[in-house]
Amino acid sequence: MKPQKLYIPLLAILLALCLTGCEKNNPFAPGTELPPETTTGANTFGCLVNGKVWRNGGYFNPAESLNIPEMTESRLQIAASRSVIDTLSSIGIYIFTSNISIGQYLCDSLNINIKFSIGYEGTNCRYKFAQEGYIEITRYDLENRIVSGRFNAILKMDNCNDIEITEGRFDLKM
Repeated sequence: MKPQKLYIPLLAILLALCLTGCEKNNPFAPGTELPPETTTGANTFGCLVNGKVWRNGGYFNPAESLNIPEMTESRLQIAASRSVIDTLSSIGIYIFTSNISIGQYLCDSLNINIKFSIGYEGTNCRYKFAQEGYIEITRYDLENRIVSGRFNAILKMDNCNDIEITEGRFDLKM
């Protein structure tokens, strides 16, 4: 066998080992600690989900695991996703109300809420609305396109485990 023909199988094996190796050695793996609370547009997002650190990132589109689909005077949407090993999960935050500004917004399931979905082998739970929770905006700067804040929520769904999101924080620049 020619040496050039060995490169492709070796490269494939190396790639497979990298993707299935330790999370802590994976450059795309989500962080293992919550990000600091900042208001500078640091593009950070994290929370505790049932007491475990949840940060965006992972194997599937790591560069697109955090975005702001909409940020206006009356509409804010934040989308974060995480893909590790065999699990894909996402958190969505949205506020649809007039004159969004610094302050706390209670989840009401219609215009202000937090969504959570998780999918892995044998389970696919999409929690559409928080039964309890809030989103607190600590910076809402439309001119510089920066939004920062905190969030907490309890989400329930039939046939799925309850989800408790605590110590949530985000600091994004659109």
